[in-house]
Amino acid sequence: GRGWNNGEHDAGVGVTSRGLLGRPGRTLAAPHGWPIIPTQAGHDAGILATAGIATAMLFVRNPTGVSHSPAEHADMNDCHAGVVALADTLQELAR
Repeated sequence: GRGWNNGEHDAGVGVTSRGLLGRPGRTLAAPHGWPIIPTQAGHDAGILATAGIATAMLFVRNPTGVSHSPAEHADMNDCHAGVVALADTLQELAR
């Protein structure tokens, strides 16, 4: 369930707001034919979602799959593409 447990917040998964779902994906993936893939990640977005704040998550490709570790790595070009997708999405939402 969702809630506080031993000082840690458990927000669960599946927190993406329907109104935001796919916005970064449409911005970045569509021109390249890349798929939009659902995630089971919750992270801090879960805390915001349980408070009624619209949330979405944008992931940058990690070729090794290592996560939450000093060994985690993403190519600078992929990071740049993520920043562009985020900026485009924010610009679209501001209209």
